[in-house]
Amino acid sequence: SSDLDVVARSVGIENVDEYAKVTMLLDEAREALRALGAQGRPAFVEALAKGLEGDFKRDALKVALDVVHADGKVTPAEQRALDELSHALGVEPSALVR
Repeated sequence: SSDLDVVARSVGIENVDEYAKVTMLLDEAREALRALGAQGRPAFVEALAKGLEGDFKRDALKVALDVVHADGKVTPAEQRALDELSHALGVEPSALVR
């Protein structure tokens, strides 16, 4: 049996296309880590912010907040990263709370 058959049986054939995106997302994450290492954190965050327009800035910060809060605690390093990102995006986290 092929890898596709194994995946299809495990997750359902209707979900195979979604799982196919995982490799692409991991490649993008590795590329981002390399860029972060090469550019340094401040330049990386600024470049990230410049690539986002309008509501995408709010959405990006909302995703970051959700990820940081996922384990129920926010470390000082996570808080600093959120502060840097919100400053670069020009969006205050409090603006996301309705």
